[in-house]
Amino acid sequence: MVEALGYVAAFFTVTMTVPQLLKTIKTKSAGDVSIFMFVFMIIGTTLWAIYGYLIGSTSIVISNTMAASMVAINLFYKVRYK
Repeated sequence: MVEALGYVAAFFTVTMTVPQLLKTIKTKSAGDVSIFMFVFMIIGTTLWAIYGYLIGSTSIVISNTMAASMVAINLFYKVRYK
């Protein structure tokens, strides 16, 4: 039951970046979003993934690895469309 809760949280953690990514791709602009927010999110989610690995929580590892990847894609488009 606890891991199931983790997977539900993972779903929302990963999908939180999708609306911004879609908007950035559609408008070809991410000017209103701080580059530091993306960098801090990548660092934070990467550290959470490492933490999840160290404590053996698959849901934490998967969700934060995927979230870091989504944020990295957002950062890529932020830089590309600058």
